[in-house]
Amino acid sequence: MKTIKLDLYEFEELSAEAKEKAIIKHRDFNLVPLWWDFVYDDFVALCGYLGVNVDKTSISFDGFYSQGDGSGFNADVDIVALKNAVEKQSWKEYAPNEQFNFSPHGIDRRVMGLIEKGGIQLQPRIINSNRGNYVIADMGGYPARGPRFHDYIYGEIDALEEWLKNIATELNKFLYKSLEREYDHLTSDEVVAEALTANEIPFTADGRSAIALAKLTKNQ
Repeated sequence: MKTIKLDLYEFEELSAEAKEKAIIKHRDFNLVPLWWDFVYDDFVALCGYLGVNVDKTSISFDGFYSQGDGSGFNADVDIVALKNAVEKQSWKEYAPNEQFNFSPHGIDRRVMGLIEKGGIQLQPRIINSNRGNYVIADMGGYPARGPRFHDYIYGEIDALEEWLKNIATELNKFLYKSLEREYDHLTSDEVVAEALTANEIPFTADGRSAIALAKLTKNQ
């Protein structure tokens, strides 16, 4: 039988070099399942102030820092509420410091008036792409009010769809950046060190985790 004596240390007791090694090894320590959940909730709430009703279960993302990374989501859109919210910057009721590059819709006021009064039935949607890392917009079916305005109205609604696409893309960029910020925060040196300290993780002198060894000694 052999007896091995090994000193174990808490994170704050380690040397600077050992701390750095421990942090690198435990970079994902805070990335618990559903670490992104509150980011999703925040995004859904903000979009609600714009008349964009996001299906939280549809949100997806790939990240971070690789080509092709991105996010996507599905949402039903109240286009009149969205128009008014962009004009009034209604999202600032929820996030007063948030800035968006939303442009005015630029649609003929007569056509917008028909939409507002229900003379033109729309079913605007934002749709998560098949790849799950960008969004598209769709206005749904929209019958023209009369043959005289058929082509013109369709052209204006096509322009409105393009406007919605730009809004959707801007919101999707915000979603992805929010996720990226949270990821960077959770994996930062400072926050990882705080978590290792708070959880009293045991280490060997050179910064290697000794959780298994600590559990083994408790079972003796």
